[in-house]
Amino acid sequence: FISGERLQYAGARLGDAGLEAMGARLRGTVWDQLKDVPHFGRALQLLFSPRPAPVSEAAREDTWLANLQVRIVRRGSLTLCCKGGNNAENHNHNDVGSFILCVSGEPMAVDAGNMVYTAKTFSDDRYSLWNTRSAYHNVPLIGGVEQRAGETCRAKDVLCLPDGMELDMAPAYGMEGLQRARRSLTLTEKGLDITDDIVLSDPLPVTWVFMLRHRPCIEGNRAYMGRLSLAFPEGLSASCEEIPIQDTRMAHSFPGSLFRLLLTAEAGKIFQARFLFDLEENV
Repeated sequence: FISGERLQYAGARLGDAGLEAMGARLRGTVWDQLKDVPHFGRALQLLFSPRPAPVSEAAREDTWLANLQVRIVRRGSLTLCCKGGNNAENHNHNDVGSFILCVSGEPMAVDAGNMVYTAKTFSDDRYSLWNTRSAYHNVPLIGGVEQRAGETCRAKDVLCLPDGMELDMAPAYGMEGLQRARRSLTLTEKGLDITDDIVLSDPLPVTWVFMLRHRPCIEGNRAYMGRLSLAFPEGLSASCEEIPIQDTRMAHSFPGSLFRLLLTAEAGKIFQARFLFDLEENV
């Protein structure tokens, strides 16, 4: 659940018209506050912050938050949000290199987000919660190893590109022998192109994880899910896990289930894998 009024307020204070406009579009009601974590301050922001004037579509298309290393790109009906950063951020998930892909505003490749807060959320057991682990984000498992938490577990060599971003995810895993895990993400009006270049000292299997809103139907080396399809390299073994959403907070965003697509390559030292999300125009 995103508090649009907080984003609007932050955009106004930062002088970021795009962020302010996004917050205005996501504004809810005071009743919405009661369904999430009630905060009197959020309700006051909602009641007393007027909506800003609309901004043009051109002004909203691309955003680069350099300090956070968050990139947002819009092309046609597609929106890409991807991130570098580090795994010690405020309210952190282990998700360096992860991304969200939306079609006409609907999340299709998703970040599950947060759950109802408990003592475990802010304890040493935080990363035993599935939604905070990199194994449940759109990043690879390398030799079965997930990303680790901590400030040193970060992206390096991050580049903001005209249609996306590039980064090296390797430090986020804290793995000896992982020499490179470079990811490139490029968005067009027709789809998203993801290229991963992974180099290891010793042969290990790699599993690419994709968290999806719709159950994928796998045919050969392509998975179909609603208005998108995903083409993946030949030779990868595919499996899918359904994750029923039982947490009441997460269910506000994702009622029903999410689907975890796993694409696994046999052990090797060098992987150059390309994944193409294509927009299915006739769906």
